[in-house]
Amino acid sequence: MRLGHFRLRYPRPRLALLLTVLVPALLGSSTVFVRSAAAQDGGGGDDDAAEAEEPQGPEIEPSIRFVDRRSAVQIQLPKNWRAEKFTDNNGELAHWVWPVEGDRTVAGVTLSKRTDYMRAPLMRYMNLTQRKLVPGTEREGDGWVEACGIEQDRIAVWERYVEKDGVVWVAQFVCHKDNLDMFKPVFVAALDTFEITGKHEPKGLPDGWTRKKLKDFVLETDADDKNVDEAAGLVESLYDMKKLAKKVLNGAPFWPGPTVVKVIQNGALFDKIAMAATGQKPDNAGYDPRGRALLVKWMSRKTQGFDSGFKQFAAAQLVAEHYGGNLPFWLSGGLRMYLVYGTEDNGKPQKPDKARM
Repeated sequence: MRLGHFRLRYPRPRLALLLTVLVPALLGSSTVFVRSAAAQDGGGGDDDAAEAEEPQGPEIEPSIRFVDRRSAVQIQLPKNWRAEKFTDNNGELAHWVWPVEGDRTVAGVTLSKRTDYMRAPLMRYMNLTQRKLVPGTEREGDGWVEACGIEQDRIAVWERYVEKDGVVWVAQFVCHKDNLDMFKPVFVAALDTFEITGKHEPKGLPDGWTRKKLKDFVLETDADDKNVDEAAGLVESLYDMKKLAKKVLNGAPFWPGPTVVKVIQNGALFDKIAMAATGQKPDNAGYDPRGRALLVKWMSRKTQGFDSGFKQFAAAQLVAEHYGGNLPFWLSGGLRMYLVYGTEDNGKPQKPDKARM
């Protein structure tokens, strides 16, 4: 979730007065559904939301239930929060702010679905490596964790992470760090109403593609029928690596499902998929963390360096699947190297030369 979407400002004197009403309002909520606007709709909610867009001062009414446009998540917010435009290229489902005056807001919330993580505690840990933890904000319950950290030395980011359907659903509140003490009761009360009402459904196979089950793997390819068997051979070359991963990575894999390998014959299509997934156009292979798939460029399979790049990204995928998401590089990098080198030389990891010890 990009914090750059918010343009936070210091509160005016009336904010403290309004907050004394916001918190009791959150605790006694009605059940009115207000949907977030889609990005292409130009922002704004439905008619119920429009009637309650402007702050009402001491006369503010109890909170109502806000629902994203896909009816996947919901949360209770003060009635005068309003929907804003957002982009869903990072899993965003809905975005609301309060109050809106010109182009600046005091606080906002974004609800999202993160398919690149399966473990809520791991995602919280990785995010907190980029923020300074606010003491006393770590909370957890059955299937969820929560914490607040200060980012860029000025933005307070309070998030709840919920595990469901093999993904992590996130409610992220932000405000200026100087306003955190005032907003803390608002954020905590709202987060306790955060609920996942939908279900994560993986995307289906595109038209014209072939899916083939291969042991612990699944091949998905746009290759011609005559090339499917050769594409399957690329997947079969990873059997030893997955066997080694099961042996050396501690515990059972967090993701029990098959490892997906997408062998893409159309070069332009590979570049498009890889660019959307990784922000780059790799020469031979890449890993799509949100799609949880190894991306393989078919036309590069016989080029120099293909085997090395192919196996490096395959190892990255196996490590992420085993631990439920991205790990710190110092750890994931070492594990990936072990899986790659451990499947060379007939599957016998080589010990360092004594001269190098």
